[in-house]
Amino acid sequence: PGASAGRRRWRSVVPWAVAAIALAAAGWIWAASARPGIPIWQYVSLSDTVVIATNLRSLALSPDGRTLAFKDERQNGLIWIKRRDELEPTPLPGTERGAGMAFSPDGEWIAYMVDLQVRKVRIGGSSPVVLADSAAPPIYSVAWLSDGTIVYPGFSQDLLMRVNASGGRPSVALADSSLRGYGIINLSALPDSRGVLFGSCISGCVTGSVRVLDLKTGMQKKLVDNSADAWYLPTGHLLYVRRDGAAFAAPFDLRRLEITGPPVPVLDNVLSSGSTAMLAVSASGSLAFIRGAAGGGALTVVRVSREGVATVLDSSWAGAFNSTALSPDGRRLATGVGSAAGGLSIWIKQLDRGTFSRLTFSGRDRRPTWSPDGRTVAFVRDNANGGSVYARAADGSGADRMLAEIDRPIQEVTWSPDGRWLVVRTDNGSAGLGDLVAVPLDAPTKPVALMPTDFTELSPAVSPDSKWIAYASNESGANEVYVRAFPDTSGSRWQVSNGGGDEPAWSQNGKELFYLDPGAQRLMVADVAAAPEFTVTALHPLFDLSRFQIDPFHRSYDVEPGAQSFLFTRQRIGTGLAGNRLVMVDNWFTNVRARTRQ
Repeated sequence: PGASAGRRRWRSVVPWAVAAIALAAAGWIWAASARPGIPIWQYVSLSDTVVIATNLRSLALSPDGRTLAFKDERQNGLIWIKRRDELEPTPLPGTERGAGMAFSPDGEWIAYMVDLQVRKVRIGGSSPVVLADSAAPPIYSVAWLSDGTIVYPGFSQDLLMRVNASGGRPSVALADSSLRGYGIINLSALPDSRGVLFGSCISGCVTGSVRVLDLKTGMQKKLVDNSADAWYLPTGHLLYVRRDGAAFAAPFDLRRLEITGPPVPVLDNVLSSGSTAMLAVSASGSLAFIRGAAGGGALTVVRVSREGVATVLDSSWAGAFNSTALSPDGRRLATGVGSAAGGLSIWIKQLDRGTFSRLTFSGRDRRPTWSPDGRTVAFVRDNANGGSVYARAADGSGADRMLAEIDRPIQEVTWSPDGRWLVVRTDNGSAGLGDLVAVPLDAPTKPVALMPTDFTELSPAVSPDSKWIAYASNESGANEVYVRAFPDTSGSRWQVSNGGGDEPAWSQNGKELFYLDPGAQRLMVADVAAAPEFTVTALHPLFDLSRFQIDPFHRSYDVEPGAQSFLFTRQRIGTGLAGNRLVMVDNWFTNVRARTRQ
């Protein structure tokens, strides 16, 4: 009996002892986490119904690091906030389609871009307030300075604007014609309103750089190549993320706005779209980023119905795609892959068999287009002297051959369906500001300027019967879609879009013309008729585009035969694949100082 009672007493003590040990351990962990300077890393689950958009700057941290703002990738998705002391994230009403967020210095407001406007909303709940119009699309972002002003990209590609967060007339912060033809993206404020960091990229951001605007002088300069996203750290460093997801910290002089020493790697596996890193950092030392598996920043191709339902073409296929072109029979996809830093090449994806094979090997090839018979792929080849269009048989046989060469850089090329013409678009930043030039394939040394104006023309698209050409032009002050007769464009022109438009594409029967509405918010369709003269009979919105990758300088989608579905690209994380998770780090600056030996 004595032994049995002793065992009973021991069994009654064990749970209390275990609990005491557990509480002690928990107390030790809590104490460790509460100790200043100790980095704490943790994965964060937001919600089963919310997925963070990854095709634009969609993360922001409040200055104290206690509130995370993020953009939901769903159609017409809202901006959400996640507070440290709350289990579930909360949507901010009225922020549909908003992105490019920045917190106010006191952490009470969020500024963002939407529908070509800059707006702000109180995170405690209020209706959004419009601060400025004529802003760039929301694929870009804003910077909220400590003096209470907000800097944002203007609609022109070489313009940064500044507006008081309390309201008022915007002023010009930067107007630099050397940036014409580039996109100004990913703004971040420097301390004491000293300046603004921003990214600058071209050709769908296959190449980009980090730059700084000196708000004292109004001048800008380049800081880092092969990256387009950066932040200033209170440790005295410039943090930037390369296209491969590696983050570096370099000592930075705030007075001279210069990097003063070699960069040091401080983070890896940051999910990156190439132009934008999925990362946010606060002045308090908190860090939030989406951790991507190897290749996690890659894009995947999706088929989208006219109702906006997206289906991944091949869940095992993803890559650094910078452009796509669907073959005339709809069975093959020519894809531009890579970056200027790592090499650009054209690959062919067989959609019915799944094979993916490399077509070109120069390391300078991008933006493919198909010949009307589907046997040949033409593409832009970058060179130092001007612009060249090369071609190669789609089955890989034979060698590359030059189709056309002009004395200006070429950014886009399309093949007319009758097989007689190549239409190229020259570089926005060079003389002509983005001209459309037709090159007759039977006389390639005699190119014809289609619209030699001082305005910028983009995204040429020749109709299936080769009698019309659709394009975008900023002649009205904002991009609109127009149509002219082809190849003689000297006659009448018809405006298709109403209130803004980009990136036109024809249906196979020529009865519909698709385009992106202002700010690339929705895919639109125009019902058109060509007899007795060109006429637009109706305009309809189809679906929201915020989930997909949009290239503001080249058509971002393909129309499948029958025009009942479309091909877009989007970040792989949007497919629900494993390996991409949100990470929160407290006291991260301790790691930075240790890595940089401070």
